[in-house]
Amino acid sequence: MTFDELPLYEAVYDVYRLVDNPRSDRWLTADSEVLCRSIQDHLPIGHPYKMPQMLDAWARFGKSGTVEGGAKKLELLVTIARLHGRKCFWADRGLGECTSEITIDRLLTGSRGGQYTQENCVLACSFHNSQRNDRSIEDYLSNAKDTP
Repeated sequence: MTFDELPLYEAVYDVYRLVDNPRSDRWLTADSEVLCRSIQDHLPIGHPYKMPQMLDAWARFGKSGTVEGGAKKLELLVTIARLHGRKCFWADRGLGECTSEITIDRLLTGSRGGQYTQENCVLACSFHNSQRNDRSIEDYLSNAKDTP
């Protein structure tokens, strides 16, 4: 998923929580037009996603895997975006250009006991997350290479 797709997944998350039996196949078949209108109603103005994109996002959201601790990955990602911001946590810190792919970065890394919780996670682009690896925030900020 990319940062540009985040508004779509936020809308899917909102609708997913509203409908009865969101995992039913009927949402992708018989009721797909109703579903897409609902998703469209939850999108910010200016995000004209087409029906195939909305249905694909719906299907991906429903099949989203879980992260350590049992939370659904895409649900956690949307929640983190709403709590901590919708851009890479490391952007504008002199660490190089961000990539478009979204990842979940644990502030206290897994190797240091950090869990996948709303409080311990932020959004990061794939470049910064892989560049940071399991370093502490302090170490990463003081020793990061500025090359994507």
